[in-house]
Amino acid sequence: AGDQAGRVDAIRRVLAAYDRQGRLEESVGTLMGLALALAEAGDQDGGLRAYQDARERADRLGSLELTSQVLRNWGLALAEAERFGEAEQRLREAVAYARRGADHELLGRAHIALGLFLQHRDRLDEARQVVEAGLAVMDPAHPDAIVGRSHLGAIHQGQSCGCGTIGDTLGAAFREFVLARLPAGLLSDLDVTISDGEFKVEVQLDREPSPEELEHLNRVVNSATAEFRRRVLAP
Repeated sequence: AGDQAGRVDAIRRVLAAYDRQGRLEESVGTLMGLALALAEAGDQDGGLRAYQDARERADRLGSLELTSQVLRNWGLALAEAERFGEAEQRLREAVAYARRGADHELLGRAHIALGLFLQHRDRLDEARQVVEAGLAVMDPAHPDAIVGRSHLGAIHQGQSCGCGTIGDTLGAAFREFVLARLPAGLLSDLDVTISDGEFKVEVQLDREPSPEELEHLNRVVNSATAEFRRRVLAP
């Protein structure tokens, strides 16, 4: 408890320094950190007030992307507090702001957050459409896309949560990452499994590749392995 209180105090001091310097954008990010720290310290209401303050500051900045980020995190915190009506409103606002901006990753993350919220509320048809919209604009190696794909598989099976299928989902996302970067008709199959934290890839060619295509294939597989290990499997 003492450590948590100390962390809250330290973040408040940083926030006060940013306020004195007029660094509005940095203060928004600091407020989101403060909100998390307050929630972890047991002050859920204080955390929610910090998100409200962050949203007002993001609005003053006029940044669609930053406002969307705040709204997404605020919505997730409201869901954690079981204030589901307000949570859905904030998450839908997050999607709307991101859609007006130019950051596809942020838009995808807003969709995924809303989609998982709807899924956990057992609104599976809505959830499927929203999660699919998020996955369509995201890098398949992004951790949020991995989680979204895992939950989408559960939605297709009529389940309200998809937290237990992450291994299969990782393999499917790895496969998609590779195939999207190869010429059509080169591979007949690509099998991906995960063993002891490592990706095992088996490639079946549909035709004889040129030396350049073979080099490109090896480069893509190596790149995918490094990317997924760094972004997903790293501790």
